[in-house]
Amino acid sequence: MRWELTEIGENPMKLVRVRGTSKRQREPMVLGVAQIRLLLGELDEPFRTMVILDLATGLRCSELFALKWCDVLWDDLTLLVRRGIVTGGSKRCQNQILQCGHPA
Repeated sequence: MRWELTEIGENPMKLVRVRGTSKRQREPMVLGVAQIRLLLGELDEPFRTMVILDLATGLRCSELFALKWCDVLWDDLTLLVRRGIVTGGSKRCQNQILQCGHPA
């Protein structure tokens, strides 16, 4: 896109291929704002909060499901992503720190 070799608006990550990884069977479905609002209206707690957290952070499902209360640092407005759920249990993942902006 930068060099005008592809259409503006195309997702440039569609062009990236990483050797040694499995190929997706199909493209993931991307929801629009209206669809997200409908989805949230149909969900009960705690699932509604989980979906909102995932929308705001972009966590993988395995990371979202593995979160514990001790991973939330309320005073620092920080979420520690330390593990993910895999077949048969949980495993440690690369530590990520997601930090919210402090309110003005």
